[in-house]
Amino acid sequence: MEFNLSVLLISNQPALVDQIRAVMAELGQDMDVLHSMDAFEDEFSTHVHLCLLDATESSEAAFELTARLRQVHPLAGLVCITNPHCMPKRVQAWKSGADLVIGPNFDTEEWLPMMANLLQRLRMTQQTFVPSAKTSSRTLELHSQQRSLSGPDAEVPLTSTEYLLLQSLARAKERTLALWQIYELLGKTEQTLKKPALEAQLYRLRKKLRDCGAGNQALKAVRLKGYQLCVSIWIR
Repeated sequence: MEFNLSVLLISNQPALVDQIRAVMAELGQDMDVLHSMDAFEDEFSTHVHLCLLDATESSEAAFELTARLRQVHPLAGLVCITNPHCMPKRVQAWKSGADLVIGPNFDTEEWLPMMANLLQRLRMTQQTFVPSAKTSSRTLELHSQQRSLSGPDAEVPLTSTEYLLLQSLARAKERTLALWQIYELLGKTEQTLKKPALEAQLYRLRKKLRDCGAGNQALKAVRLKGYQLCVSIWIR
């Protein structure tokens, strides 16, 4: 049975979305679509194995998000779509961590085998990757399927809320979420989830981070703002 990949396209260009969706459909691969980088920050809460980012318009936001995704999803495939005739943008896309850099007007005949090869490589990587002892000793890993967090000292199970919080903090700009973002993420308000109850949840999450070997300052409160994750996490 083939490993089920989560594929995401971020683009607000209907023609490009339709073209890429047709390629994925021919390869038998489902795909989610978001229409802005901000929508990713606000809406996308599942694991991503392949992300295609349209950098033809708001390129700086796309390159910044590509770099952040590369940090937390080291095994994911990242494809940047940008102006094929602008060398500085192509170079920036590569520097941000893209696996492929393509133009928006691609040839479907060429794209089909290219994407088939990339999808197959991602399936094999996800199924066979085993972190080395050296990698495990210095990196925390958030396991999407098991809903667990592992580090140099231990592996601990996470509740769905804890998993969602860690995933979102790891992906966020400066690894920081404002209080309103946390409430929105959990589908709560300050009336339905009082501040002491929220702080108790974050205390338990901080303890699990410490149990894994992340130290005592892995999750810190940011005065008048929210909470910041102070360690690197890989999401698998």
